[in-house]
Amino acid sequence: MEADREDKGGNIGAESGPVSRETTSGSVSTSPPGQSQRGGIDGSRSMPFESREQLEHLLLQSTLGDEYERRRLAAEVQDYLAQLLAACHIHLQHATRLTQSKPTEDLLSQVDRIVAEGLRYTRSLIDTLSPNTLYRAGLHAALAALANEMKAHGFDVAIREEACSRPLSVAQRIIVFKAIRELLFNVYKHAGVDQAEVLLDYSDPERMTVQVRDAGSGFNVSAVMKEAEPASKSNLTMIQAWLGALSGTFDVRSTEGSGTQVILTFPLHTDSDTDAVVSSDTSGAPQRDSQPSQPGSTTRLHVVLADDHKLVRQGLRSIIEDQGEFEVIGEAADGQEVVRLARTLVPDVIVMDVNMPKLSGREATIRIRSENPGIQIVALSVNDDQETAESMLEAGAAAYLTKGGPIEALYEAIRSGRR
Repeated sequence: MEADREDKGGNIGAESGPVSRETTSGSVSTSPPGQSQRGGIDGSRSMPFESREQLEHLLLQSTLGDEYERRRLAAEVQDYLAQLLAACHIHLQHATRLTQSKPTEDLLSQVDRIVAEGLRYTRSLIDTLSPNTLYRAGLHAALAALANEMKAHGFDVAIREEACSRPLSVAQRIIVFKAIRELLFNVYKHAGVDQAEVLLDYSDPERMTVQVRDAGSGFNVSAVMKEAEPASKSNLTMIQAWLGALSGTFDVRSTEGSGTQVILTFPLHTDSDTDAVVSSDTSGAPQRDSQPSQPGSTTRLHVVLADDHKLVRQGLRSIIEDQGEFEVIGEAADGQEVVRLARTLVPDVIVMDVNMPKLSGREATIRIRSENPGIQIVALSVNDDQETAESMLEAGAAAYLTKGGPIEALYEAIRSGRR
């Protein structure tokens, strides 16, 4: 998001798209001068049913297609660029510990700081392309992450829920999140206030209502909709179109000088993209003795590394075995392989990457901890968001670390596996 509140060419956002006073999905109504100005769309009017339905379907597919492409690009950046930077960070820290030359140590530390900054920027780029939290943890968690991002720019967003939340389809999550984000950016740039409120109302079992409210400068809805320049109103029009694609309604209530309230309403329905329940037959699996070792034990801790990037595994093996108190007894390049190694090698500790092919780090952790609770899991990821950390800890990991963090934190986490 922009660091300042400069208007980039319109009252209602940055995306462009033509609109007329009579929209393809309905009409915009206004109140007499001096009263609250309102505008809205009703997906049931203004066009023949077949034509309207076809246009809404095309819009939905186009929007989702764009989002899925952004998600694919984010995954590419995370799986390759971020992992390479993380591997460089690990190797540089190892090299810094080995050198006997102070000038060389200072130079390596300087390069490591540059790599760490590149890794932080890469994480930010991934979140900008596609917020992983939206797919992994749902709408509320993604909005909480967005609120934290905006808070860093001096803008407070309060998020409230009415009644218990209900699962949303992927399409609903994407469109509603995009709409709320655009509306909040709108408030940030144009309303002249430093706070807004988002209300997620699930009290109606058949429909969800979302409200975005602020006490800012407000605007004249009819004047905005009459703007000749499409860029000045395209944000509002695009949100209208998105809600129409969900068979929903969009209502803007605003009075100049008294703030704005935007209400989104759409029918609730879910699709089949729910998380699979991980289950496995744990009978006959070898068990590690969960009784603690004697204090001061000098037995080397046995460690298995699980990461789908060879450079990362090589770096981890070097810095772990360099300590002398740890021994790497196996490596896995995917989630299924680490589950198998846990059964056959029964290590003290597994250093587990969160994102792996065949079986995610979270699912692998659940299986391993279910079969052998004596094995400690240290989760390792390029992501530093709270939702990923909480997800891994809930799955049974003893610790969650980022690949850009200090090596000493990894050593301490592995030592916690000494029983």
